[in-house]
Formats: sequence, structure tokens, C-alpha cells
Amino acid sequence: MSTRTQNHLFINLCGLRTERDVDKAVEAGAEAIGFMFANSSRQVDATTAVRLVRRVPSGVMTVGGFRDQAVLEVWPRPRRTRPVIPACRSA
Repeated sequence: MSTRTQNHLFINLCGLRTERDVDKAVEAGAEAIGFMFANSSRQVDATTAVRLVRRVPSGVMTVGGFRDQAVLEVWPRPRRTRPVIPACRSA
């Protein structure tokens, strides 16, 4: 059973694009860090995402924003890189 209370606010910061963004989000206490793979001004490519995901501590989730995309085509999950959990995906 989780030790979190019902009033716990889960903090997910999405649209991060730089090492500084990731470091500041972790420092601020984010529980999840998100990367946008969908067409957006905050979009990152897989190579950039791999570099950024490797900076995220193991206690912080990694999330990906996808829209009308095959997740495995956009994020093939290179070996030794943890998964990115799809956060949104429309048909």
C-alpha cells in the first residue's frame, strides 16, 4: 500500500528540452519529467530525449507526449535506457 495521502499532489513537468530544464525540474521536486515527441514548439527528437532521460534520477518517472504516432517508431528505447511512459496519444 502506498504511503502517500489522498491529498498528495503528483508533480509532472512536461516539455523539457535541455539538460538545464531536467536538472531544475529534478531540483524542484518533480516526480515525473516529460518529453514532447508530438509536433510542438517543445518537441524533442529521440536522440535528444535519450540524452535527457539518462540525466533523470531513478526515483523520477519519465513520460512522453505522443499524438497520432506509433510510440515504438518515435521512441525505440535504446538499450540501457529506461522506458518513457506514453502520456497522451490520440487516434
